[in-house]
Amino acid sequence: MMQHDKAGDYIVASGESISIREIIYYVFDKVGIDKDKIIINKDFFRPNEIKDIYGDPSKTRNDLDWNYDMNFFDVLDILIEEEQVERNES
Repeated sequence: MMQHDKAGDYIVASGESISIREIIYYVFDKVGIDKDKIIINKDFFRPNEIKDIYGDPSKTRNDLDWNYDMNFFDVLDILIEEEQVERNES
């Protein structure tokens, strides 16, 4: 993006729709936290919940010849691993 001839707004995304619930359950499983600790408060739900939301990286692919070769959970694994390394070094 930085070396591209023309400035632009680019979305870096997987193009997949993933719910917050899926992310939370995945992270809890990955770090060994019991999912019984999750409290769902329906007061914080959106009035019109969006069923399928995702970032569209097509402009980024087309303009920058960028291809996403990881899924969202691969990225989460990297973030979790980095956080665990930082905590162990502290």
